[in-house]
Amino acid sequence: MNSKSQVTPVSGFVVMFALPLAFRLLWSFRKHATRSDEISGMKWAARHHWVFGLLFAINLWLFG
Repeated sequence: MNSKSQVTPVSGFVVMFALPLAFRLLWSFRKHATRSDEISGMKWAARHHWVFGLLFAINLWLFG
């Protein structure tokens, strides 16, 4: 398969560096989380989306 036919190149996997933030986000919304954990989870959601988007955009700019 030609790499140009893919939606994102294989180098797009650099966004996996956002996974630690995603795991922290999931931990904030676990079944027995406190209310303060849930509230702080929204901050983790914002951080995760910011890092993912930034990494994705940089990756497309450098390797796209």
